Amino acid sequence: SLTTREYVNGRESLSNLSPILQMLLSLLLSSLLVAASADFDVKVEYSVDDWATVHTLGKVSLQSIEGNFSGTFKAHSDAKQLGTLLAGKKNGLYQIRSVSSAHPTKHVYSSAKPCLILRSHLMHELFLSISPRTRSLLSATLFPDPLFLDKEEQCPEAVPSDSAHATVVVAAEAALPGPDTQSYLDKMTKEKAARQHGAESDNRSFLAKYWMYIVPVVIFVLVSNAVNPAEGEQ
Repeated sequence: SLTTREYVNGRESLSNLSPILQMLLSLLLSSLLVAASADFDVKVEYSVDDWATVHTLGKVSLQSIEGNFSGTFKAHSDAKQLGTLLAGKKNGLYQIRSVSSAHPTKHVYSSAKPCLILRSHLMHELFLSISPRTRSLLSATLFPDPLFLDKEEQCPEAVPSDSAHATVVVAAEAALPGPDTQSYLDKMTKEKAARQHGAESDNRSFLAKYWMYIVPVVIFVLVSNAVNPAEGEQ
C-alpha cells in the first residue's frame, strides 16, 4: 500500500515533468492514497482478571482495495506488560474485546488460555468478520499464531518478546439478495381488483398460489440468521 511518505516523495519528483504529466500523475498518486486509506479501525482491549482491569492491546486498521479487505495490527504501549500479566495468571483466562470505530458501543469478545499465548511468544492470530455496508464488526476470534507456537507443552515463565504482535485475517459479509416482495404485492392487488370486477376466482389454497413468494422469504431469514447469529444475542 502507498504510505504518506511515498506520496510526498512522489509529489516532489513531479517538478521535472510537464504540467500535463504533473496533473495526471498527481491525480493518480492521490487516488492510490485514498484507495489505500483505512475504511475503519478496530480497537482491541484485553484483561487477565475478568475485566476488573482493562488494558489496550492495540488497533487494527482495515483497508479495502477493490472490495478485498485486509487488516494491519499496531500494538499499544499497554501491550508491553502483557507477557508479565499472563505469566502471573497462567491458570486464569486471557480475554479480549474488540469494537469498530464506527460502532463504539458494540463489543465482541474472545478468549484463550494464557499459556497458549505465552507459548506463541505473544503472537496473536485475529480472525475478524465484518460488514462493509454498515462498517460493523460481527466477530473477532483470538488464536495463538501456530507459526510461532512452541512445541513444548510446559508453560514458559517468561517470553522474549517485549510486546504483543498479531496477524489479521478479515472475512467480509456477503450481501444477501432480498425477497421479491414487490411482485407479491402486485399480484395480490391484481387479484383483489379481479374479484371486485366479478372475475373467476382462484379456488387454490393460499400456499398453492403464493409458495414461490413465501419460499424466498423463508430462505432469506434462515440465511441471515446463519450469517450473523450474534446479532440476536446483543
